[in-house]
Amino acid sequence: MSSAPSKAMGAVLEEKLIAVATANGLDIDSEFGKAASFDIYRIAPGERPKAEFLERREVPGADEQGEPEQGQCAPARGCGNGGCGKGHGCAGPASPHLQARLDAVSDCLCVLCAHAGPGAKKALAAQAVTVFDIALPVERALPKVVAWYTRSPKA
Repeated sequence: MSSAPSKAMGAVLEEKLIAVATANGLDIDSEFGKAASFDIYRIAPGERPKAEFLERREVPGADEQGEPEQGQCAPARGCGNGGCGKGHGCAGPASPHLQARLDAVSDCLCVLCAHAGPGAKKALAAQAVTVFDIALPVERALPKVVAWYTRSPKA
């Protein structure tokens, strides 16, 4: 993974990264929990900031990992009632299926995806990663997100 913070004149500068759940590279068409990979863009600073493609991050084991069976929570998750299996955001640790995706985007400001369930949203929020459920072409969505993160503070 890239984007380790770099040091310049004693200050730590973090790269601003955006993760996009896309199967074809053109559209935000993948659900967070089913994404096999994430396209990572960095916000390039400048007079007119823009998103630049950085890399594609494959989710390790995405082909082998499936959703927990209906009626069960993932292993090591506790709902207090035996588990509902509906993805309502159990308070326990994330399943390996979800954790692989969380790890892939842990250094990003946000994730753009077609949908993210409540459990994924809660886990991403705990990592300070914002989720945008948005179904748009990547080229239309990225400028909006870049503008959001680079807007000037109001006086």
